[in-house]
Amino acid sequence: MKCPICGREKSPSLPFIEGICVDCYLKKNPIKPIKLKLKRCKSCGAIFLKGRWEPPATEKLETVEMKEAERELKKIFRAYGFEVVVTSHEGEFKAQLIGEEGMFSFPVTIVTEEERSLCPSCLAKRSGSYEAKIQVRSDGRVDRKTFKEVMDTISSMPYELREAVVSIEELKEGFDINIREKSSAKIIASALADKLGGEAKFTYKLVSERGGEKRTRLSISMRLPSEKSGDLVELNGEPALVLKKSGDIAKILLLSRRKEIKLSKIEKDSLRPFTGSVREVTVEAVLPDRVIVLTEDFSTEEVNNSGVFGKPASGEKYILVEHKTGKFLLSKELVL
Repeated sequence: MKCPICGREKSPSLPFIEGICVDCYLKKNPIKPIKLKLKRCKSCGAIFLKGRWEPPATEKLETVEMKEAERELKKIFRAYGFEVVVTSHEGEFKAQLIGEEGMFSFPVTIVTEEERSLCPSCLAKRSGSYEAKIQVRSDGRVDRKTFKEVMDTISSMPYELREAVVSIEELKEGFDINIREKSSAKIIASALADKLGGEAKFTYKLVSERGGEKRTRLSISMRLPSEKSGDLVELNGEPALVLKKSGDIAKILLLSRRKEIKLSKIEKDSLRPFTGSVREVTVEAVLPDRVIVLTEDFSTEEVNNSGVFGKPASGEKYILVEHKTGKFLLSKELVL
Protein backbone atom coordinates (compact mmCIF):
# COMPACT_ATOMS: atom_id res chain seq x y z
CA MET A 1 0.00 0.00 0.00
CA LYS A 2 1.36 3.37 -1.07
CA CYS A 3 0.59 6.82 0.25
CA PRO A 4 -1.41 8.66 -2.45
CA ILE A 5 0.35 11.92 -1.54
CA CYS A 6 4.05 11.05 -1.26
CA GLY A 7 4.08 7.58 -2.82
CA ARG A 8 5.93 5.91 0.05
CA GLU A 9 5.10 2.34 0.99
CA LYS A 10 3.34 1.50 4.23
CA SER A 11 5.81 -0.08 6.70
CA PRO A 12 6.34 -0.63 10.45
CA SER A 13 8.24 2.66 10.53
CA LEU A 14 5.59 4.48 8.46
CA PRO A 15 2.05 3.54 9.57
CA PHE A 16 -1.00 5.02 7.84
CA ILE A 17 -3.84 7.20 9.14
CA GLU A 18 -7.02 7.73 7.10
CA GLY A 19 -5.44 6.16 4.01
CA ILE A 20 -2.27 8.29 3.98
CA CYS A 21 1.07 7.93 5.72
CA VAL A 22 1.35 9.46 9.17
CA ASP A 23 4.01 11.89 7.92
CA CYS A 24 1.66 13.35 5.32
CA TYR A 25 -1.20 13.29 7.83
CA LEU A 26 0.83 15.48 10.19
CA LYS A 27 1.66 17.88 7.34
CA LYS A 28 -2.04 18.19 6.51
CA ASN A 29 -3.03 18.38 10.18
CA PRO A 30 -0.10 20.02 11.99
CA ILE A 31 -0.05 19.60 15.75
CA LYS A 32 -0.43 22.95 17.47
CA PRO A 33 1.92 23.87 20.32
CA ILE A 34 0.65 22.31 23.53
CA LYS A 35 0.07 24.91 26.22
CA LEU A 36 0.52 24.37 29.93
CA LYS A 37 -0.34 26.92 32.61
CA LEU A 38 1.12 26.74 36.09
CA LYS A 39 2.02 28.87 39.09
CA ARG A 40 5.62 29.48 40.11
CA CYS A 41 6.76 31.20 43.29
CA LYS A 42 8.67 34.32 42.34
CA SER A 43 10.72 34.05 45.52
CA CYS A 44 11.85 30.41 45.91
CA GLY A 45 10.91 28.99 42.49
CA ALA A 46 8.50 26.34 43.82
CA ILE A 47 5.78 25.25 41.37
CA PHE A 48 2.10 24.59 42.06
CA LEU A 49 1.14 21.18 40.68
CA LYS A 50 -1.90 19.00 41.28
CA GLY A 51 -3.18 21.15 44.11
CA ARG A 52 0.09 21.43 46.05
CA TRP A 53 3.35 23.37 45.97
CA GLU A 54 6.39 21.35 44.95
CA PRO A 55 10.10 22.21 45.29
CA PRO A 56 11.73 23.84 42.27
CA ALA A 57 13.09 21.08 40.05
CA THR A 58 13.55 21.16 36.28
CA GLU A 59 13.04 17.41 35.94
CA LYS A 60 9.72 17.57 37.82
CA LEU A 61 8.43 20.34 35.56
CA GLU A 62 9.52 18.39 32.47
CA THR A 63 7.59 15.37 33.72
CA VAL A 64 4.44 17.47 34.03
CA GLU A 65 4.98 18.94 30.56
CA MET A 66 5.41 15.48 29.03
CA LYS A 67 2.28 14.12 30.73
CA GLU A 68 0.25 17.11 29.58
CA ALA A 69 1.49 16.62 26.00
CA GLU A 70 0.62 12.91 26.14
CA ARG A 71 -2.87 13.71 27.41
CA GLU A 72 -3.54 16.14 24.55
CA LEU A 73 -2.06 13.92 21.83
CA LYS A 74 -4.01 10.86 22.99
CA LYS A 75 -7.21 12.77 22.26
CA ILE A 76 -6.14 12.80 18.60
CA PHE A 77 -4.37 9.52 17.98
CA ARG A 78 -6.12 6.97 20.20
CA ALA A 79 -9.04 7.03 17.79
CA TYR A 80 -6.65 5.61 15.17
CA GLY A 81 -5.35 2.84 17.45
CA PHE A 82 -2.17 4.53 18.65
CA GLU A 83 -0.77 4.98 22.13
CA VAL A 84 1.39 8.06 22.72
CA VAL A 85 4.64 8.38 24.66
CA VAL A 86 6.38 11.75 24.99
CA THR A 87 10.07 11.95 25.87
CA SER A 88 12.49 14.79 26.51
CA HIS A 89 16.15 15.25 25.65
CA GLU A 90 18.09 18.46 26.34
CA GLY A 91 14.91 20.50 26.54
CA GLU A 92 13.39 19.17 23.29
CA PHE A 93 10.27 16.99 23.28
CA LYS A 94 9.43 14.12 20.97
CA ALA A 95 6.20 12.14 20.67
CA GLN A 96 6.17 8.49 19.66
CA LEU A 97 3.06 6.88 18.21
CA ILE A 98 2.84 3.15 18.98
CA GLY A 99 0.26 0.98 17.24
CA GLU A 100 -0.30 -2.49 15.83
CA GLU A 101 0.79 -1.35 12.36
CA GLY A 102 4.00 0.35 13.47
CA MET A 103 5.63 3.29 15.24
CA PHE A 104 6.40 6.85 14.26
CA SER A 105 8.14 9.74 16.06
CA PHE A 106 7.80 13.47 15.56
CA PRO A 107 8.82 16.62 17.48
CA VAL A 108 6.36 18.34 19.81
CA THR A 109 6.34 21.95 20.97
CA ILE A 110 5.24 22.62 24.54
CA VAL A 111 4.64 26.19 25.65
CA THR A 112 4.54 26.66 29.42
CA GLU A 113 2.92 29.84 30.70
CA GLU A 114 3.87 30.70 34.25
CA GLU A 115 1.85 32.81 36.65
CA ARG A 116 4.28 34.41 39.08
CA SER A 117 3.10 34.63 42.68
CA LEU A 118 4.26 33.85 46.22
CA CYS A 119 3.86 30.37 47.67
CA PRO A 120 2.26 30.19 51.15
CA SER A 121 5.64 29.58 52.78
CA CYS A 122 7.34 32.64 51.27
CA LEU A 123 4.24 34.74 51.91
CA ALA A 124 4.33 33.73 55.58
CA LYS A 125 8.07 34.42 55.80
CA ARG A 126 7.65 37.90 54.33
CA SER A 127 4.75 38.78 56.58
CA GLY A 128 6.16 36.99 59.61
CA SER A 129 2.82 35.27 60.21
CA TYR A 130 2.60 31.80 61.71
CA GLU A 131 0.03 29.55 63.41
CA ALA A 132 2.35 27.62 65.70
CA LYS A 133 5.53 28.01 67.72
CA ILE A 134 7.77 25.23 69.02
CA GLN A 135 9.69 26.44 72.08
CA VAL A 136 12.77 24.29 72.68
CA ARG A 137 14.27 24.85 76.11
CA SER A 138 17.01 23.35 78.27
CA ASP A 139 18.24 23.76 81.84
CA GLY A 140 21.30 25.47 80.41
CA ARG A 141 22.23 26.98 77.06
CA VAL A 142 21.39 24.69 74.13
CA ASP A 143 24.70 23.68 72.55
CA ARG A 144 25.55 23.88 68.84
CA LYS A 145 25.39 20.10 68.51
CA THR A 146 21.75 20.09 69.61
CA PHE A 147 20.93 23.00 67.31
CA LYS A 148 22.57 21.14 64.40
CA GLU A 149 20.53 18.02 65.22
CA VAL A 150 17.37 20.13 65.03
CA MET A 151 18.37 21.63 61.68
CA ASP A 152 19.38 18.23 60.28
CA THR A 153 16.09 16.68 61.42
CA ILE A 154 14.05 19.43 59.76
CA SER A 155 16.19 19.30 56.59
CA SER A 156 15.50 15.57 56.23
CA MET A 157 11.73 16.06 56.30
CA PRO A 158 9.47 16.22 53.21
CA TYR A 159 9.42 19.50 51.30
CA GLU A 160 6.03 20.66 52.59
CA LEU A 161 7.25 20.34 56.20
CA ARG A 162 10.60 22.03 55.57
CA GLU A 163 8.92 24.94 53.84
CA ALA A 164 6.37 25.31 56.66
CA VAL A 165 9.14 26.67 58.91
CA VAL A 166 8.80 30.47 58.84
CA SER A 167 11.75 31.33 61.09
CA ILE A 168 14.02 30.05 63.84
CA GLU A 169 14.96 32.40 66.68
CA GLU A 170 17.99 31.56 68.85
CA LEU A 171 17.65 32.49 72.53
CA LYS A 172 19.93 32.15 75.56
CA GLU A 173 17.92 29.27 77.01
CA GLY A 174 17.02 27.59 73.71
CA PHE A 175 15.27 28.58 70.50
CA ASP A 176 11.83 29.12 68.99
CA ILE A 177 10.68 27.57 65.72
CA ASN A 178 7.81 29.49 64.10
CA ILE A 179 5.71 27.32 61.78
CA ARG A 180 3.06 28.27 59.25
CA GLU A 181 0.41 25.62 60.06
CA LYS A 182 -0.52 23.83 63.27
CA SER A 183 -0.63 20.42 61.57
CA SER A 184 2.97 20.77 60.34
CA ALA A 185 4.10 21.96 63.77
CA LYS A 186 2.72 18.83 65.45
CA ILE A 187 4.58 16.55 63.03
CA ILE A 188 7.85 18.49 63.40
CA ALA A 189 7.56 18.57 67.20
CA SER A 190 6.97 14.81 67.32
CA ALA A 191 10.07 14.17 65.19
CA LEU A 192 12.22 16.47 67.35
CA ALA A 193 10.99 14.85 70.57
CA ASP A 194 11.90 11.43 69.19
CA LYS A 195 15.33 12.67 68.10
CA LEU A 196 16.30 14.81 71.09
CA GLY A 197 14.23 13.34 73.88
CA GLY A 198 12.09 15.47 76.14
CA GLU A 199 8.35 15.87 76.23
CA ALA A 200 6.19 18.15 74.08
CA LYS A 201 3.28 19.98 75.71
CA PHE A 202 0.56 21.58 73.57
CA THR A 203 -1.40 24.72 74.47
CA TYR A 204 -3.64 26.95 72.36
CA LYS A 205 -3.74 30.72 72.79
CA LEU A 206 -6.48 32.99 71.48
CA VAL A 207 -4.90 35.50 69.09
CA SER A 208 -7.97 37.31 67.72
CA GLU A 209 -11.70 37.01 67.30
CA ARG A 210 -13.57 38.48 64.36
CA GLY A 211 -17.18 37.90 63.35
CA GLY A 212 -17.54 35.11 65.85
CA GLU A 213 -14.52 33.27 64.41
CA LYS A 214 -11.69 32.62 66.83
CA ARG A 215 -8.08 32.53 65.63
CA THR A 216 -5.73 30.57 67.85
CA ARG A 217 -1.99 30.00 67.91
CA LEU A 218 -0.51 26.67 68.97
CA SER A 219 2.40 26.79 71.41
CA ILE A 220 4.42 23.60 71.78
CA SER A 221 6.75 23.60 74.76
CA MET A 222 9.62 21.11 74.61
CA ARG A 223 12.11 20.89 77.45
CA LEU A 224 15.22 18.90 76.62
CA PRO A 225 16.41 16.38 79.20
CA SER A 226 19.47 17.31 81.22
CA GLU A 227 21.07 14.05 80.08
CA LYS A 228 21.36 13.47 76.34
CA SER A 229 22.30 10.47 74.24
CA GLY A 230 26.02 9.85 74.70
CA ASP A 231 26.18 11.29 78.23
CA LEU A 232 27.84 9.37 81.03
CA VAL A 233 25.80 9.07 84.23
CA GLU A 234 25.53 6.85 87.28
CA LEU A 235 22.67 4.64 88.43
CA ASN A 236 22.93 3.39 92.00
CA GLY A 237 26.68 3.96 91.89
CA GLU A 238 27.18 2.12 88.58
CA PRO A 239 28.59 3.95 85.54
CA ALA A 240 26.15 4.07 82.63
CA LEU A 241 25.89 5.53 79.15
CA VAL A 242 22.67 7.20 78.01
CA LEU A 243 21.70 5.56 74.71
CA LYS A 244 18.39 7.33 74.09
CA LYS A 245 16.00 9.64 75.90
CA SER A 246 12.50 10.15 74.57
CA GLY A 247 9.46 11.30 76.49
CA ASP A 248 9.22 9.49 79.82
CA ILE A 249 11.56 6.64 78.87
CA ALA A 250 15.35 6.54 79.04
CA LYS A 251 17.49 3.74 77.67
CA ILE A 252 20.91 3.33 79.26
CA LEU A 253 23.85 0.94 79.03
CA LEU A 254 25.28 -0.24 82.36
CA LEU A 255 28.98 -0.45 81.58
CA SER A 256 30.02 -2.88 84.34
CA ARG A 257 27.34 -5.40 83.41
CA ARG A 258 27.23 -4.61 79.67
CA LYS A 259 23.46 -4.53 80.02
CA GLU A 260 20.95 -2.25 78.32
CA ILE A 261 17.91 -1.27 80.39
CA LYS A 262 14.95 1.06 80.04
CA LEU A 263 14.07 3.41 82.86
CA SER A 264 10.65 4.78 83.69
CA LYS A 265 10.13 8.44 84.55
CA ILE A 266 10.47 7.63 88.25
CA GLU A 267 13.63 5.57 87.71
CA LYS A 268 15.15 8.36 85.62
CA ASP A 269 15.18 10.53 88.74
CA SER A 270 17.71 8.08 90.19
CA LEU A 271 20.33 9.03 87.60
CA ARG A 272 23.27 10.95 89.03
CA PRO A 273 26.20 12.84 87.48
CA PHE A 274 29.20 10.74 86.51
CA THR A 275 32.00 10.93 89.11
CA GLY A 276 34.82 9.25 87.20
CA SER A 277 37.23 10.62 84.59
CA VAL A 278 36.95 10.70 80.80
CA ARG A 279 39.73 11.29 78.28
CA GLU A 280 40.55 10.63 74.65
CA VAL A 281 43.22 8.02 73.95
CA THR A 282 44.84 6.31 70.97
CA VAL A 283 44.62 2.54 70.53
CA GLU A 284 48.16 1.19 70.68
CA ALA A 285 47.54 -2.56 70.42
CA VAL A 286 44.62 -4.99 70.34
CA LEU A 287 45.45 -8.24 72.14
CA PRO A 288 43.31 -11.39 72.52
CA ASP A 289 42.22 -10.49 76.07
CA ARG A 290 42.77 -6.73 76.35
CA VAL A 291 43.41 -3.45 74.56
CA ILE A 292 46.41 -1.21 75.23
CA VAL A 293 45.92 2.53 74.75
CA LEU A 294 48.25 5.52 74.71
CA THR A 295 47.26 8.64 76.66
CA GLU A 296 48.13 12.25 75.88
CA ASP A 297 51.07 12.16 78.32
CA PHE A 298 52.42 9.09 76.46
CA SER A 299 51.67 6.68 79.28
CA THR A 300 49.83 3.44 78.56
CA GLU A 301 46.68 1.96 80.04
CA GLU A 302 45.22 -1.52 79.66
CA VAL A 303 41.50 -2.29 79.39
CA ASN A 304 40.16 -5.85 79.59
CA ASN A 305 37.91 -6.94 76.73
CA SER A 306 34.94 -7.01 79.11
CA GLY A 307 35.21 -3.23 79.32
CA VAL A 308 35.66 -2.55 75.59
CA PHE A 309 32.67 -1.26 73.60
CA GLY A 310 33.28 -1.18 69.86
CA LYS A 311 35.82 -2.76 67.55
CA PRO A 312 39.05 -0.86 68.18
CA ALA A 313 41.93 -0.97 65.73
CA SER A 314 45.48 0.25 66.15
CA GLY A 315 45.76 4.01 65.66
CA GLU A 316 42.07 4.77 66.26
CA LYS A 317 40.87 7.37 68.76
CA TYR A 318 38.74 6.01 71.60
CA ILE A 319 37.34 7.32 74.88
CA LEU A 320 38.85 5.94 78.09
CA VAL A 321 36.39 6.00 81.00
CA GLU A 322 37.84 5.43 84.47
CA HIS A 323 35.57 4.80 87.44
CA LYS A 324 35.93 3.24 90.87
CA THR A 325 34.22 0.14 89.43
CA GLY A 326 36.74 -0.27 86.61
CA LYS A 327 38.09 0.95 83.26
CA PHE A 328 36.05 1.11 80.06
CA LEU A 329 36.95 1.87 76.48
CA LEU A 330 34.18 3.40 74.35
CA SER A 331 34.09 4.19 70.64
CA LYS A 332 33.73 7.93 69.97
CA GLU A 333 30.44 7.30 68.12
CA LEU A 334 28.85 6.23 71.41
CA VAL A 335 29.70 9.37 73.36
CA LEU A 336 29.70 12.13 70.72
